[in-house]
Amino acid sequence: MFEYRLGHFLTYHHVSQDFFRRHRDKYDGLIIPLSIACVFRQGTGGFVLTLKKQYALDPRTPLLQADFDRGSIRRAHLEIADVHGPSIVSTFLSRPLQATDVEPIEGEMARAVLSFQKEFARQSAEKVDKYAALLGEDVESEYSGPDFLIPPYFRYAGRRDPWYPVSLGLARAAVREKEDFRLAPVLHMTAGFPETEFDALAGDYDERGFDGLIVFVNNLQEYLAPASTLAKYGRLVVRLRRLGKPLFGLFGGYFTLLLRKVGMGCFSNAVGYGEYRDSGYHEGGQAVRRYYVPRLHRYFTDIEAQNLQATVGGAFLRCDCDTCRRRRPLTNYTSQELLDHFLKTRLSEIQRADASDLDDLIAELDATATALEDYPIPFDRYSHLREWATALRPFA
Repeated sequence: MFEYRLGHFLTYHHVSQDFFRRHRDKYDGLIIPLSIACVFRQGTGGFVLTLKKQYALDPRTPLLQADFDRGSIRRAHLEIADVHGPSIVSTFLSRPLQATDVEPIEGEMARAVLSFQKEFARQSAEKVDKYAALLGEDVESEYSGPDFLIPPYFRYAGRRDPWYPVSLGLARAAVREKEDFRLAPVLHMTAGFPETEFDALAGDYDERGFDGLIVFVNNLQEYLAPASTLAKYGRLVVRLRRLGKPLFGLFGGYFTLLLRKVGMGCFSNAVGYGEYRDSGYHEGGQAVRRYYVPRLHRYFTDIEAQNLQATVGGAFLRCDCDTCRRRRPLTNYTSQELLDHFLKTRLSEIQRADASDLDDLIAELDATATALEDYPIPFDRYSHLREWATALRPFA
């Protein structure tokens, strides 16, 4: 489990179906947000099932504990609340959930959320014929369920946070409901979770019924985080891996990719965005046009990326994927080309990391940062490379 061919899942978004179809060989599976699975159930089900890739459904439960203006509640929010059980909806409409709201109904909530995931394939197949025809696939008599189940979970700042025992209780209740499916609870913590509690955290989740563990550090923007925070993340991975359970990093970029060298089995991100996430974010919106600069291992707006290339000059910051081989301004790329370029680059990063020692990968980060010191570009465009190298060096 979580030891996939590439170790890479993508967050599914229903408007990018052609992208997922054309690049089936470049990722292992899909993480489907519960909001999309609910609001676009038949379209999502028909496409995902006939795509024949592994998938799992993220309950996105922390939205229910988020404090925001209840006048901003959207249909997707209500759908998420409804899946978590009828007793949740009325409370969520008036205020954020409190841990005391959930404690008495942990079993009920776990049962409801896992039931939705287990029944997704059967109840979401009305458009299978349509998507099978588009893909040139045969229609099967029965489609399989998720590759693994994800229990409802909440965000917490430490083991003394009242949400911590609730999330653990939900995970344990889910063991009784998983049947023949594999189960992977989410450890959804803030970056400030005390490192002194890592051993106790590992002990809490050292249960036979947990087939794997998903790590989700809230809103961890790798290119802004200091080396101390990133190294702490690495030590968490090392500690959890001692349990012998495979690990999945939910929402991550190149730094999380490199944590596969110290025990992270798999990671996920969206395309064009979604390398980090604030689980309480509720406003929605469209992603801006962004270009992924391979040597810097991070996104910039297409205008920023174009300016960086022009300032450095030559081939140092250029990409040689087949999307970028025909030299033209990055601002002339279509939105689809920006996405295509990213996934090709991410595949190259994965392959390069798999074939290299951590020492060599760290040396590449340092070498790039050193080379860029000779150019008049802001330090914050590449300072993250130094932070990543510093954070990873103790594990090499």
